[in-house]
Amino acid sequence: PVRLKDAGFYICRVNCGNAYEFSQWAQVDVLDVPPRYGLMPRVLIQPQPQRLLVGDLLYLECGATGRPLPQYQWYRNGVPIKKAIKRKYTVREPSSLIYG
Repeated sequence: PVRLKDAGFYICRVNCGNAYEFSQWAQVDVLDVPPRYGLMPRVLIQPQPQRLLVGDLLYLECGATGRPLPQYQWYRNGVPIKKAIKRKYTVREPSSLIYG
C-alpha cells in the first residue's frame, strides 16, 4: 500500500546499449484522507493527442483517483460513446470498438 512518504516526482529511464531516453515526469500526490470521506476525482493519466492514418489503431487511456472509485465515460465531439465506460478506449478497425 502507498504511504505518505511515496509522494514525489517520478521518471522512467529506458536504455538500449549506450543510448537512453527519459519519460516525462509524473507527480504523485498521496493524500491522508480517512476512507469515510469523499475525495474529488482527479485525472492522473491524460489521453494523448494522436495523428493517425486510416486503418491505424486508436488507443486512448484516462486514469483517475477519487472516493468513491471514479467511473469513466468517453465522449467524441461532446457526445457520449455507447459502452465506452472503461478507462481505456480502443478502435482497432473501422466500426470495431474495444473497451478495457
